Amino acid sequence: MVSGRPQQEVDSFELAAYLRDGYRLAQPVNCPDEFYTVMSCCWLADYKQRPSFPQLIAYLHDFHEDLGKYV
Repeated sequence: MVSGRPQQEVDSFELAAYLRDGYRLAQPVNCPDEFYTVMSCCWLADYKQRPSFPQLIAYLHDFHEDLGKYV
């Protein structure tokens, strides 16, 4: 199990500047590109450009259904 902060290499006092400069978590190894794209949209600096909760639910529902076709 993984615990702790996602950006452990960044000092807590520098984290805001790190994020403001556009740095984000890298795509996990087994994460589909489409899913990482949605994750990245959730991290947009302007909250108005982020997907709404209903949009996320719809995406996750569709993603789950599509995934079921291959598993």
